[in-house]
Amino acid sequence: MKKLQFSFAVTFVFLLFSCGKKDTTSETDNLFAFKEYISFHTHGNQSVANPIRIELAQPLENYELSQELPQEYVTIRPKIAGSLYIENGRSLVFQPSEQLERDTEYTVTVQLAKLYEDIAPDYRKFTFSFKTLAPHFKIDLDALQSYSKQWQYVTGSLQTSDLISL
Repeated sequence: MKKLQFSFAVTFVFLLFSCGKKDTTSETDNLFAFKEYISFHTHGNQSVANPIRIELAQPLENYELSQELPQEYVTIRPKIAGSLYIENGRSLVFQPSEQLERDTEYTVTVQLAKLYEDIAPDYRKFTFSFKTLAPHFKIDLDALQSYSKQWQYVTGSLQTSDLISL
């Protein structure tokens, strides 16, 4: 009888904690809410060789048109090394030192408070994410041909979903 009461108590506690309200908030921010500061950012599936771009809605007045910025203005997870610079006064471009990892989701946080003065507290950071392409390939073979009865050859082509190193 005590085992039955204990099992009911354990089941009740389990159900009590598992039926709690789930956190459905996304860890990325809505671009529309930040439209005064950001007009575009890298999104969707990207090549491992593409830089990470953030297009700003307002020009950066305190910086030159092309200037390297400290990497602390942008936080990227998983962490990658590279350089952050301003392009044409409105674009932040992060160029990784090496290619990004394949089939990986990256989360980027931009410190808007370091770029703009007098920014509202809710808009100090902007977070977005994107994913790199998964490595896929396709081989197309042409017809088997021959030089002679002893020597045959086949030609074909290889198509990949992204850059590969040979």
